[in-house]
Amino acid sequence: MDSLFLNFGLSWTWSKILPYLFFILLGVFIFRFVRRRFEKKIYQILSSLLIPIPFLLYFMIYPIYEGDFSNHWESHKFIQGSIEPKRLTVIAIPGCPFCYQSIDDLIRMKERTGVETIDFIVLTDDPQYLDWYKEEAGGELNIISSSHSYLPELANQQYPAFAYGDGETVKVWSNDSFGVTAKDHLEDILGGESEF
Repeated sequence: MDSLFLNFGLSWTWSKILPYLFFILLGVFIFRFVRRRFEKKIYQILSSLLIPIPFLLYFMIYPIYEGDFSNHWESHKFIQGSIEPKRLTVIAIPGCPFCYQSIDDLIRMKERTGVETIDFIVLTDDPQYLDWYKEEAGGELNIISSSHSYLPELANQQYPAFAYGDGETVKVWSNDSFGVTAKDHLEDILGGESEF
């Protein structure tokens, strides 16, 4: 459901929050509907138990995880030749399911910000490991391999890692700290609305 709100141009944060609010309101609507149908006080009181049910069902299907709203990055010194400055870079490893799952959101970020390129660097010397990612990206991301020794240090051995540098420093988010507020923050930077 959050994809629907993203398609309407809402932020990542609001697109994550609004479905939960919608299902709370749905519960209130169901409660009021049922309460009007029954006159006995006991049924009216029991109908109040209906309020949280839609929210709880949605929450069971789409739970909120600890990192969903996080925006915690680490700052590192920018090393020339490691990543391109002023460009979002994802550091991945071969066969990483979490790296693979990040591709859809990266493509959406690219569309929403209008940036030309997002780099997706796979830490390998073997180009065959890129095929899996390239197939999922469908040509929307710049999927390349690299064995630059600084990249695993930058990622702190946590993959995928999301990096953005200004030529002097690099902000790096781990997968656990790259929540919807981090995506909004990066979209502001990529779209030119805020400073690094």
